[in-house]
Amino acid sequence: MALAADLAAENLHHALQTDLAELGAVEVMTEVETADKACVFRVSGPNDSRVDVEVSTVLPYAVVLSPDVPGRAHYLTDATGGWTDQVLAVVRRHGLFPLSSETCRATSPVVDPYSGERMTYFEVLFRDEHGVP
Repeated sequence: MALAADLAAENLHHALQTDLAELGAVEVMTEVETADKACVFRVSGPNDSRVDVEVSTVLPYAVVLSPDVPGRAHYLTDATGGWTDQVLAVVRRHGLFPLSSETCRATSPVVDPYSGERMTYFEVLFRDEHGVP
């Protein structure tokens, strides 16, 4: 499995990044912020809105997060009638399935080798150091 930084450097998600850029400014998040398990694009929208699109480097899954308050995020999976619908449409058009909060917070069968605890699907698919937003 390649590191997120390698994927970003190789531009394997260049087409997704290009299409997201049609909706607003795109910032590619760094390896430090993603703990190597996801490619993350922060997309700026109208009226100071923004979403983070996290693409798993493991399977064709993604999460689209809209930060509500520091330390918490709102998972976007369904149409809301706003700008975020366009972001979701781009993600789906690239063959990625946006996961819900319930799926991401569910416990997976994967055991953390350090703690011995079962990890959430978010930790397995997107990152393992920062927990679930």
